[in-house]
Amino acid sequence: MSKRTLAILFGALALIGLADASYMAWDHYQHAIDPAYGGGLCGVESGCDISRGASGEILNGILTHGVPLAVIAMAFYVAFLLTTFFRLRRPDDRAPARVQLGLAALAVVYSLSLATYSLIVQGTLCKLCAVMYVVNILLLGVAWRGLGEPIGTWLRRVWGAIPRLTTVAMTATFIAATVAIYALYALRVDSVLAARIDTPVTTLRTEGRPSKGPADAPVQLVEIADLECPHCGHLFNAVEEVAAARPDDLRVTFVHFPLDKACNPALKQDFHRNACWLARVADCAGRQGKFFEATKILFERQRAGSNNDELLGLIAELGVDRAGLEACVASEETAKRILADIQQGLDLEISGTPVFFINGHRLSGARSPKVLNELIDQAMKEAATR
Repeated sequence: MSKRTLAILFGALALIGLADASYMAWDHYQHAIDPAYGGGLCGVESGCDISRGASGEILNGILTHGVPLAVIAMAFYVAFLLTTFFRLRRPDDRAPARVQLGLAALAVVYSLSLATYSLIVQGTLCKLCAVMYVVNILLLGVAWRGLGEPIGTWLRRVWGAIPRLTTVAMTATFIAATVAIYALYALRVDSVLAARIDTPVTTLRTEGRPSKGPADAPVQLVEIADLECPHCGHLFNAVEEVAAARPDDLRVTFVHFPLDKACNPALKQDFHRNACWLARVADCAGRQGKFFEATKILFERQRAGSNNDELLGLIAELGVDRAGLEACVASEETAKRILADIQQGLDLEISGTPVFFINGHRLSGARSPKVLNELIDQAMKEAATR
Protein backbone atom coordinates (compact mmCIF):
# COMPACT_ATOMS: atom_id res chain seq x y z
CA MET A 1 0.00 0.00 0.00
CA SER A 2 1.46 3.37 -1.01
CA LYS A 3 2.26 6.14 1.48
CA ARG A 4 -0.40 8.33 -0.13
CA THR A 5 -3.04 5.62 0.28
CA LEU A 6 -2.04 5.09 3.90
CA ALA A 7 -2.23 8.83 4.54
CA ILE A 8 -5.74 8.91 3.06
CA LEU A 9 -6.74 5.91 5.20
CA PHE A 10 -5.37 7.69 8.26
CA GLY A 11 -7.44 10.76 7.40
CA ALA A 12 -10.57 8.64 6.91
CA LEU A 13 -10.13 7.07 10.34
CA ALA A 14 -9.64 10.53 11.84
CA LEU A 15 -12.94 11.60 10.24
CA ILE A 16 -14.69 8.59 11.80
CA GLY A 17 -13.19 9.51 15.17
CA LEU A 18 -14.29 13.11 14.70
CA ALA A 19 -17.85 12.02 13.92
CA ASP A 20 -17.95 9.75 16.98
CA ALA A 21 -16.51 12.41 19.28
CA SER A 22 -18.94 14.97 17.87
CA TYR A 23 -21.89 12.74 18.71
CA MET A 24 -20.54 12.23 22.24
CA ALA A 25 -20.14 16.00 22.65
CA TRP A 26 -23.73 16.47 21.47
CA ASP A 27 -24.93 13.81 23.91
CA HIS A 28 -22.94 15.45 26.72
CA TYR A 29 -24.64 18.74 25.85
CA GLN A 30 -28.08 17.12 25.95
CA HIS A 31 -27.31 15.70 29.38
CA ALA A 32 -25.89 19.01 30.61
CA ILE A 33 -29.14 20.81 29.91
CA ASP A 34 -31.28 17.89 31.12
CA PRO A 35 -29.63 15.29 33.39
CA ALA A 36 -32.67 13.06 32.95
CA TYR A 37 -32.05 12.87 29.18
CA GLY A 38 -31.75 9.28 28.07
CA GLY A 39 -32.37 9.43 24.35
CA GLY A 40 -30.26 8.87 21.27
CA LEU A 41 -27.74 6.05 21.16
CA CYS A 42 -27.04 6.55 24.86
CA GLY A 43 -30.07 5.03 26.52
CA VAL A 44 -30.47 4.10 30.16
CA GLU A 45 -27.61 1.94 31.50
CA SER A 46 -25.81 2.06 28.13
CA GLY A 47 -22.54 3.03 29.81
CA CYS A 48 -22.71 6.60 28.56
CA ASP A 49 -22.83 8.02 32.10
CA ILE A 50 -19.03 7.82 32.20
CA SER A 51 -18.81 10.28 29.28
CA ARG A 52 -21.82 12.42 30.19
CA GLY A 53 -21.14 13.58 33.72
CA ALA A 54 -18.21 15.01 35.64
CA SER A 55 -16.14 11.89 34.93
CA GLY A 56 -16.25 12.90 31.25
CA GLU A 57 -15.01 16.43 31.94
CA ILE A 58 -11.85 18.23 32.95
CA LEU A 59 -11.46 21.61 34.69
CA ASN A 60 -14.88 21.09 36.24
CA GLY A 61 -15.43 23.73 38.91
CA ILE A 62 -12.78 26.06 37.45
CA LEU A 63 -14.63 27.07 34.32
CA THR A 64 -18.36 27.74 34.07
CA HIS A 65 -18.76 24.22 32.72
CA GLY A 66 -16.32 21.35 32.68
CA VAL A 67 -14.65 20.76 29.32
CA PRO A 68 -16.12 17.52 27.93
CA LEU A 69 -13.46 15.01 26.99
CA ALA A 70 -15.37 14.56 23.74
CA VAL A 71 -14.61 18.20 22.85
CA ILE A 72 -10.89 17.56 23.36
CA ALA A 73 -11.17 14.42 21.24
CA MET A 74 -12.82 16.43 18.46
CA ALA A 75 -9.95 18.93 18.50
CA PHE A 76 -7.45 16.06 18.51
CA TYR A 77 -8.94 14.52 15.37
CA VAL A 78 -9.04 17.92 13.66
CA ALA A 79 -5.31 18.21 14.36
CA PHE A 80 -4.79 14.70 12.96
CA LEU A 81 -6.55 15.77 9.77
CA LEU A 82 -4.13 18.69 9.47
CA THR A 83 -1.12 16.37 9.70
CA THR A 84 -2.75 14.21 7.04
CA PHE A 85 -2.91 17.28 4.80
CA PHE A 86 0.82 17.87 5.38
CA ARG A 87 1.57 14.24 4.53
CA LEU A 88 -0.34 14.43 1.26
CA ARG A 89 1.35 17.71 0.35
CA ARG A 90 4.83 16.41 1.20
CA PRO A 91 4.82 12.61 0.89
CA ASP A 92 8.62 12.38 1.21
CA ASP A 93 8.76 14.42 4.44
CA ARG A 94 8.76 11.97 7.33
CA ALA A 95 8.24 14.58 10.07
CA PRO A 96 4.41 14.56 9.86
CA ALA A 97 4.37 10.75 9.86
CA ARG A 98 6.64 10.62 12.92
CA VAL A 99 4.44 13.09 14.78
CA GLN A 100 1.33 11.14 13.83
CA LEU A 101 2.80 7.92 15.16
CA GLY A 102 3.76 9.51 18.47
CA LEU A 103 0.35 11.08 18.98
CA ALA A 104 -1.47 7.93 17.89
CA ALA A 105 0.52 6.02 20.52
CA LEU A 106 -0.51 8.56 23.17
CA ALA A 107 -4.13 8.26 22.02
CA VAL A 108 -4.01 4.48 22.49
CA VAL A 109 -2.51 4.83 25.98
CA TYR A 110 -5.26 7.32 26.83
CA SER A 111 -7.91 4.97 25.41
CA LEU A 112 -6.67 2.03 27.47
CA SER A 113 -6.58 4.17 30.62
CA LEU A 114 -10.11 5.49 30.10
CA ALA A 115 -11.46 2.04 29.27
CA THR A 116 -9.92 0.62 32.44
CA TYR A 117 -11.35 3.47 34.51
CA SER A 118 -14.79 2.98 32.95
CA LEU A 119 -14.80 -0.76 33.64
CA ILE A 120 -13.58 -0.39 37.24
CA VAL A 121 -15.69 2.60 38.28
CA GLN A 122 -18.89 1.97 36.33
CA GLY A 123 -18.59 -1.72 35.59
CA THR A 124 -19.41 -1.26 31.92
CA LEU A 125 -17.97 0.21 28.75
CA CYS A 126 -19.40 3.25 27.00
CA LYS A 127 -20.25 2.03 23.50
CA LEU A 128 -19.46 5.33 21.80
CA CYS A 129 -16.18 5.52 23.73
CA ALA A 130 -15.38 1.99 22.53
CA VAL A 131 -15.70 3.18 18.93
CA MET A 132 -13.15 5.89 19.68
CA TYR A 133 -10.81 3.36 21.29
CA VAL A 134 -10.93 1.12 18.21
CA VAL A 135 -10.35 4.11 15.91
CA ASN A 136 -7.29 5.13 17.93
CA ILE A 137 -5.83 1.63 17.77
CA LEU A 138 -6.37 1.54 14.01
CA LEU A 139 -4.79 5.00 13.69
CA LEU A 140 -1.72 3.69 15.49
CA GLY A 141 -1.52 0.71 13.14
CA VAL A 142 -1.88 2.84 10.00
CA ALA A 143 0.60 5.42 11.29
CA TRP A 144 3.15 2.69 11.98
CA ARG A 145 2.61 1.09 8.57
CA GLY A 146 2.91 4.45 6.80
CA LEU A 147 6.10 5.52 8.57
CA GLY A 148 8.25 2.87 6.99
CA GLU A 149 11.20 3.00 9.36
CA PRO A 150 12.39 0.89 12.31
CA ILE A 151 11.21 1.83 15.78
CA GLY A 152 14.77 2.66 16.81
CA THR A 153 15.09 5.16 13.98
CA TRP A 154 11.74 6.71 14.89
CA LEU A 155 12.74 7.05 18.55
CA ARG A 156 15.95 8.86 17.57
CA ARG A 157 14.38 11.19 15.02
CA VAL A 158 10.90 11.96 16.38
CA TRP A 159 12.34 14.63 18.70
CA GLY A 160 13.72 16.45 15.71
CA ALA A 161 10.21 16.56 14.23
CA ILE A 162 8.79 18.39 17.23
CA PRO A 163 10.08 21.91 16.40
CA ARG A 164 9.03 21.54 12.76
CA LEU A 165 6.26 23.66 11.23
CA THR A 166 4.04 20.57 11.06
CA THR A 167 4.07 20.11 14.83
CA VAL A 168 3.69 23.80 15.60
CA ALA A 169 0.74 24.11 13.21
CA MET A 170 -0.88 20.97 14.59
CA THR A 171 -0.49 22.15 18.19
CA ALA A 172 -1.93 25.55 17.36
CA THR A 173 -4.83 23.88 15.54
CA PHE A 174 -5.52 21.60 18.50
CA ILE A 175 -5.59 24.51 20.96
CA ALA A 176 -7.69 26.73 18.70
CA ALA A 177 -10.16 23.92 17.94
CA THR A 178 -10.52 23.04 21.64
CA VAL A 179 -11.19 26.66 22.60
CA ALA A 180 -13.61 27.24 19.72
CA ILE A 181 -15.62 24.04 20.16
CA TYR A 182 -15.75 24.46 23.95
CA ALA A 183 -16.87 28.08 23.60
CA LEU A 184 -19.75 27.03 21.34
CA TYR A 185 -20.67 24.24 23.77
CA ALA A 186 -20.56 26.41 26.90
CA LEU A 187 -22.41 29.32 25.34
CA ARG A 188 -25.14 27.03 24.08
CA VAL A 189 -25.53 25.35 27.48
CA ASP A 190 -25.65 28.76 29.18
CA SER A 191 -28.31 30.00 26.80
CA VAL A 192 -30.50 26.92 27.29
CA LEU A 193 -30.08 26.98 31.05
CA ALA A 194 -31.05 30.64 31.17
CA ALA A 195 -34.13 31.58 33.16
CA ARG A 196 -37.10 29.73 31.76
CA ILE A 197 -40.02 28.90 34.00
CA ASP A 198 -42.38 27.38 31.48
CA THR A 199 -43.09 23.91 32.83
CA PRO A 200 -46.40 22.84 34.41
CA VAL A 201 -46.78 23.35 38.15
CA THR A 202 -46.18 20.19 40.21
CA THR A 203 -47.27 19.64 43.79
CA LEU A 204 -44.56 18.16 46.02
CA ARG A 205 -44.61 16.62 49.46
CA THR A 206 -42.16 18.57 51.62
CA GLU A 207 -43.53 18.08 55.10
CA GLY A 208 -40.82 17.08 57.53
CA ARG A 209 -38.02 17.65 55.03
CA PRO A 210 -35.06 19.97 55.78
CA SER A 211 -36.09 23.56 55.03
CA LYS A 212 -34.97 27.10 55.73
CA GLY A 213 -36.47 30.50 55.00
CA PRO A 214 -39.94 31.93 55.75
CA ALA A 215 -42.76 29.42 55.34
CA ASP A 216 -44.76 32.11 53.49
CA ALA A 217 -41.89 33.22 51.23
CA PRO A 218 -43.13 34.14 47.73
CA VAL A 219 -40.72 31.64 46.17
CA GLN A 220 -40.54 28.03 47.29
CA LEU A 221 -37.49 26.19 45.95
CA VAL A 222 -37.21 22.41 46.36
CA GLU A 223 -33.91 20.69 45.54
CA ILE A 224 -33.95 16.99 44.65
CA ALA A 225 -30.36 15.88 44.72
CA ASP A 226 -27.74 13.18 45.21
CA LEU A 227 -24.94 14.08 47.62
CA GLU A 228 -22.39 12.27 45.46
CA CYS A 229 -23.39 14.22 42.34
CA PRO A 230 -20.98 17.08 41.49
CA HIS A 231 -23.62 19.04 39.59
CA CYS A 232 -25.90 18.79 42.63
CA GLY A 233 -23.09 20.30 44.68
CA HIS A 234 -22.81 23.22 42.27
CA LEU A 235 -26.57 23.82 42.48
CA PHE A 236 -26.57 23.51 46.27
CA ASN A 237 -23.81 26.12 46.63
CA ALA A 238 -25.56 28.48 44.21
CA VAL A 239 -28.84 28.14 46.09
CA GLU A 240 -27.06 28.77 49.40
CA GLU A 241 -25.55 31.97 48.01
CA VAL A 242 -28.86 33.23 46.67
CA ALA A 243 -30.79 32.26 49.82
CA ALA A 244 -28.30 34.19 51.97
CA ALA A 245 -28.72 37.28 49.78
CA ARG A 246 -32.54 37.06 49.60
CA PRO A 247 -33.68 35.66 52.96
CA ASP A 248 -37.21 37.10 52.72
CA ASP A 249 -37.87 35.99 49.14
CA LEU A 250 -36.94 32.34 49.29
CA ARG A 251 -37.68 29.17 51.20
CA VAL A 252 -35.44 26.22 50.38
CA THR A 253 -36.35 22.57 50.95
CA PHE A 254 -34.12 19.57 50.25
CA VAL A 255 -35.30 16.15 49.08
CA HIS A 256 -32.88 13.22 48.65
CA PHE A 257 -32.62 11.13 45.49
CA PRO A 258 -29.39 9.09 45.79
CA LEU A 259 -28.38 7.36 42.57
CA ASP A 260 -27.24 4.32 44.51
CA LYS A 261 -28.74 0.88 44.09
CA ALA A 262 -28.24 0.23 47.81
CA CYS A 263 -31.42 2.21 48.53
CA ASN A 264 -32.79 3.36 45.16
CA PRO A 265 -34.82 0.53 43.56
CA ALA A 266 -34.58 2.18 40.12
CA LEU A 267 -30.81 1.59 39.96
CA LYS A 268 -29.75 -1.80 38.62
CA GLN A 269 -25.99 -1.25 38.66
CA ASP A 270 -23.44 0.57 40.80
CA PHE A 271 -23.19 4.28 40.11
CA HIS A 272 -22.85 6.50 43.19
CA ARG A 273 -21.89 3.81 45.67
CA ASN A 274 -21.86 5.99 48.79
CA ALA A 275 -24.86 8.21 48.04
CA CYS A 276 -27.36 6.35 50.28
CA TRP A 277 -25.04 6.60 53.28
CA LEU A 278 -24.38 10.28 52.62
CA ALA A 279 -28.12 10.94 52.45
CA ARG A 280 -28.62 9.28 55.84
CA VAL A 281 -25.79 11.29 57.38
CA ALA A 282 -27.24 14.57 56.10
CA ASP A 283 -30.73 13.60 57.26
CA CYS A 284 -29.47 12.73 60.73
CA ALA A 285 -27.42 15.93 60.99
CA GLY A 286 -30.67 17.71 60.17
CA ARG A 287 -32.32 15.99 63.12
CA GLN A 288 -29.81 17.91 65.24
CA GLY A 289 -30.42 21.19 63.42
CA LYS A 290 -27.36 21.12 61.13
CA PHE A 291 -28.68 19.82 57.83
CA PHE A 292 -27.52 22.57 55.48
CA GLU A 293 -24.15 23.02 57.19
CA ALA A 294 -23.53 19.26 57.11
CA THR A 295 -24.70 18.93 53.51
CA LYS A 296 -22.25 21.62 52.40
CA ILE A 297 -19.42 19.67 54.04
CA LEU A 298 -20.56 16.37 52.51
CA PHE A 299 -20.70 17.84 49.02
CA GLU A 300 -17.23 19.35 49.36
CA ARG A 301 -15.36 16.65 51.24
CA GLN A 302 -16.64 13.49 49.56
CA ARG A 303 -15.30 14.82 46.25
CA ALA A 304 -11.97 15.49 47.94
CA GLY A 305 -11.74 11.82 48.85
CA SER A 306 -12.60 11.98 52.54
CA ASN A 307 -13.56 8.60 53.96
CA ASN A 308 -16.73 8.00 55.96
CA ASP A 309 -15.04 8.25 59.35
CA GLU A 310 -13.49 11.60 58.43
CA LEU A 311 -16.85 12.87 57.22
CA LEU A 312 -18.52 11.91 60.49
CA GLY A 313 -15.76 13.71 62.37
CA LEU A 314 -16.26 16.87 60.31
CA ILE A 315 -20.01 16.77 60.93
CA ALA A 316 -19.39 16.34 64.66
CA GLU A 317 -17.27 19.51 64.60
CA LEU A 318 -20.46 21.41 63.74
CA GLY A 319 -21.71 20.65 67.22
CA VAL A 320 -23.50 17.45 66.29
CA ASP A 321 -23.42 14.62 68.83
CA ARG A 322 -21.44 11.93 67.02
CA ALA A 323 -22.81 8.96 68.95
CA GLY A 324 -26.34 10.13 68.29
CA LEU A 325 -25.49 10.78 64.65
CA GLU A 326 -24.10 7.27 64.13
CA ALA A 327 -27.09 5.67 65.84
CA CYS A 328 -29.44 7.70 63.67
CA VAL A 329 -27.57 6.79 60.47
CA ALA A 330 -27.93 3.09 61.29
CA SER A 331 -31.61 3.32 62.24
CA GLU A 332 -34.47 1.88 60.21
CA GLU A 333 -36.46 5.10 60.58
CA THR A 334 -33.75 7.06 58.75
CA ALA A 335 -33.72 4.51 55.93
CA LYS A 336 -37.50 4.87 55.64
CA ARG A 337 -37.27 8.65 55.38
CA ILE A 338 -34.70 8.41 52.58
CA LEU A 339 -36.80 5.79 50.80
CA ALA A 340 -39.84 8.07 51.04
CA ASP A 341 -37.82 10.82 49.35
CA ILE A 342 -36.72 8.40 46.65
CA GLN A 343 -40.27 7.23 46.08
CA GLN A 344 -41.41 10.81 45.55
CA GLY A 345 -38.63 11.21 43.00
CA LEU A 346 -39.72 8.03 41.24
CA ASP A 347 -43.33 9.24 41.26
CA LEU A 348 -42.06 12.39 39.55
CA GLU A 349 -40.20 10.18 37.00
CA ILE A 350 -36.84 11.56 38.03
CA SER A 351 -33.93 9.49 36.72
CA GLY A 352 -31.04 11.95 37.08
CA THR A 353 -29.97 14.76 39.37
CA PRO A 354 -30.07 17.60 40.13
CA VAL A 355 -33.72 18.46 39.63
CA PHE A 356 -35.28 21.43 41.37
CA PHE A 357 -38.68 23.07 41.54
CA ILE A 358 -39.39 26.79 41.80
CA ASN A 359 -42.97 27.35 42.91
CA GLY A 360 -43.73 23.95 41.48
CA HIS A 361 -42.06 24.56 38.09
CA ARG A 362 -39.63 21.77 37.33
CA LEU A 363 -36.10 22.49 36.11
CA SER A 364 -33.10 20.23 35.60
CA GLY A 365 -29.37 20.77 35.95
CA ALA A 366 -27.20 23.15 37.94
CA ARG A 367 -27.57 26.92 37.72
CA SER A 368 -25.31 29.83 38.54
CA PRO A 369 -26.41 32.32 41.22
CA LYS A 370 -27.06 34.85 38.45
CA VAL A 371 -29.46 32.54 36.61
CA LEU A 372 -31.12 31.48 39.86
CA ASN A 373 -31.81 35.11 40.66
CA GLU A 374 -33.41 35.53 37.25
CA LEU A 375 -35.58 32.47 37.84
CA ILE A 376 -36.62 33.73 41.26
CA ASP A 377 -37.46 37.16 39.86
CA GLN A 378 -39.69 35.53 37.25
CA ALA A 379 -41.35 33.36 39.88
CA MET A 380 -42.04 36.40 42.07
CA LYS A 381 -43.63 38.24 39.16
CA GLU A 382 -45.76 35.19 38.37
CA ALA A 383 -46.80 34.91 42.03
CA ALA A 384 -47.71 38.61 42.17
CA THR A 385 -50.13 38.24 39.26
CA ARG A 386 -52.12 35.44 40.87
